[in-house]
Amino acid sequence: MSTGLLYAGVMPGPDSRFGVALHALTLMAYADAPVPSQRIAMSVGTNASWIRESAGALRAAGIIRSVRGPGGGLTLAADPGDITLAQIWLAVEGPALQPARLATQPDNRCAIGGHIEPHLCALSARMVEAVRADLAQTTLAEWAAGVAPDGRESPPGGPAAST
Repeated sequence: MSTGLLYAGVMPGPDSRFGVALHALTLMAYADAPVPSQRIAMSVGTNASWIRESAGALRAAGIIRSVRGPGGGLTLAADPGDITLAQIWLAVEGPALQPARLATQPDNRCAIGGHIEPHLCALSARMVEAVRADLAQTTLAEWAAGVAPDGRESPPGGPAAST
């Protein structure tokens, strides 16, 4: 599993839609039954209605499904080993992972300031592509195995299940 670029300054933090989705999906990956939105909200630190609303994008992408009635909640629609972090990103953030632009306007009269923007933009573009590649090759099962609750080594369908 590759994780080095997930926090390279390009990705949003744990309170972003992507961070919350990973949190919720990790809970679902370890769950033996559908996880109520209230349980997810408690773990994430938000309210259940926000979780239910946010789940719509994951449901539309075929990543999760809702189970209604007693014992209902949210559950993965596929094995966690078949879901990539890139699929999750695309579902909740869209194709918004873009190279950064300068926050300031460098002085073009300066020998460095007049030439740095294209170099910084090229570096940012390479970082974005590296993050995209990392997300595409990392599965939810691999990700969740690194967050192992209750001493479990990996979720169902994860690396330990294939050995």
